[in-house]
Amino acid sequence: MANVNAPFGLRPVRYMNGAPYTGGGRAYYMPSTNGNNLFIGDPVKITGTGNAAEFQGFAPGMLSTVAIATVGASNDVTGAIVGIQPVTRESTIYRAASTEMIVFVEDDPNVIFEIQDDGSAAAPGVGLVGLNAVFAAGSGGSTTTGRSSWQLDLGGVTPPATTSTFQMTIIGASRRATVNDPTLVNAVWEVLLNRQTYKPAISTGV
Repeated sequence: MANVNAPFGLRPVRYMNGAPYTGGGRAYYMPSTNGNNLFIGDPVKITGTGNAAEFQGFAPGMLSTVAIATVGASNDVTGAIVGIQPVTRESTIYRAASTEMIVFVEDDPNVIFEIQDDGSAAAPGVGLVGLNAVFAAGSGGSTTTGRSSWQLDLGGVTPPATTSTFQMTIIGASRRATVNDPTLVNAVWEVLLNRQTYKPAISTGV
């Protein structure tokens, strides 16, 4: 049976020590000068700046600013958006472009995420396990579900390899997906962020 092609970005599932994921996420700042829609599951990176003025109870400098991550080797990722704080009752379920908002990011370097591959090359099955990979940027998430469309690049641009500067390490096929055949394209994989902002070292794929 073919895998369901329904990308969702990065979805946290558990910690490296085996403990189940308990939710959470750190508050980060998204200024109105950022012109991108952002969705749950989008990978983001800190920009090196913070909120210059008080915003929703956070004094200046208390929130680190994030922007959408950049695809490709050597580009760091801080984490994935897991929540968006509404500004008003009419706020969208995603972060609309050019809207000043707080987003919650799962930024623990020990969190394992699920992500769907983009089906851009023949699926090598379990041969992916242990390799490093880069993201395939989404073409825009769903404004209906609020979900990201980012995926793992299976080989359309940069195939998984042992390259130490790639953005994530593939741990194995997801055990939670209802239909998930790793020998077919659009499989869901468990990954650990390799180029992670708060990670003390970068691993090399095996």
